[in-house]
Parts: sequence; C-alpha cells; structure tokens
Amino acid sequence: IHTHFFRGSVDFALEHFGREKVDELIGPDVVIAHGNGLQPTEVQTIGENGCSVATAPSTAEDIWYGYAPVIELLKAGANVTISTDGSAPRFSFDLWKDIVKEMWHQWIKHNDQKLIPVGKALRMVTIDAAKALQMDHEIGSLETGKKADIILVDLDSPHLTPQTFVPNQLAYYVNGNDVDTVMVDGRILMENKQIKSVNVNDVMKTAREEMEKAAERVDLKPFTEVDRNFWHGITW
Repeated sequence: IHTHFFRGSVDFALEHFGREKVDELIGPDVVIAHGNGLQPTEVQTIGENGCSVATAPSTAEDIWYGYAPVIELLKAGANVTISTDGSAPRFSFDLWKDIVKEMWHQWIKHNDQKLIPVGKALRMVTIDAAKALQMDHEIGSLETGKKADIILVDLDSPHLTPQTFVPNQLAYYVNGNDVDTVMVDGRILMENKQIKSVNVNDVMKTAREEMEKAAERVDLKPFTEVDRNFWHGITW
C-alpha cells in the first residue's frame, strides 16, 4: 500500500479515529512517501507499526514541512529509503542525486556527519528499498538464490578520477549517465550505455509529439519569455 504522509497526517488520524484504527491501517505492507515534518507521536506510531518511509530529498515539501525525520524514524523502528519525486517541473529521476541530498539534510538537521554514512545511504537505495516493497528475499542484494539485478558503473571519467574509496564516489559523485550496464533478473537491458529493451529514438519521437500536443492546449509563451530580468533577476 502506497500513501503520502506529511506533518499532521498521523496526528489527525489518531485524534479522529484512535490508535487502534490507525494500527489496523498501517504496517509493514505500507510505504509512506515523503514523511516531511512528522512529529514525535507520528514517528512513534509509524515506527511501532514497522512501516517503510520513502523520503524524497529533492521535493519542495522540504521547504513547506521541513526535512523528513529520518534518524528518528530509524530509531523508532521504521524502514527508510531514499527516492526521487518525479521528473517535473524541477526534479529529476536521477536517484544518485538524492542520495547525497538526504545525507546532507540529516547532517544539517543534527549537526552530525556520522548519522548516515555512505554505506547506509547506499543500502537505503538497494536492500532497504527492496524491504519497503517486501521483496528483500528476492532482490536488493547480490546473494545466491536472489534475482540477478545488477548495474555496472563506469568509474573511468574525469569527475570520478582518481579512484579513491569507491563507496564514497558512488554516493557523492556518480550520476545516472555513469551507469554503463543494467541487468534485471538476469536480462541485460542496457550494455555499454546502449539500451536494448526499447528503441530510444522511437521513445524520444513519441515524447516530442506528446509535448507538442500538450503545448497546443496551453499558452506557454508567458513561461518562455526571455527578457532582461531572465538574465539579471528582478531589479527593484
């Protein structure tokens, strides 16, 4: 079950429906998106029910509600993962970018860089993410008997040179374009950065056509005007 919780969501339910009803609704099969600004009673309720929380460090909710209380959720017994929040209008599906953002959020909040080390951050997008889907017995780590879900990252690039401590480089510096090969359940979907599962040109052609259809329904001119303020900012 997938749902969204922000500050006040659980407290509202506790007040109006009671803890017993809330406990019936949430549990290990529930994945909570965001979780920004959750209060202590909410964190406790989520943790005691063993829910998973999929944080989205790039989301605007960080501004409205504050950062998700990741450390508190982990201490309370919740499973926490790192995720993206879509591809528009200011986000990206590049999950690598959100790994370091989540670490920084917690460092800023708690003034402690050791709370989410890079190893734990990488687990939050692999085995912990698989646990959120209740699939950690099948995927999420390289073990005998599990599905062969593997990516190969090309470290032979200027921004990843020289090679030092690979986990650090993965968490801090790698981006989606550095992924060289993707294998899902033993099937190679991308090799040497060439996608095998779909025709990329066809997909891009369809995207352009759909964009043109969408643009016909909305006047985009006010959003694409380039004037002095565009380059210099608003002057007062």
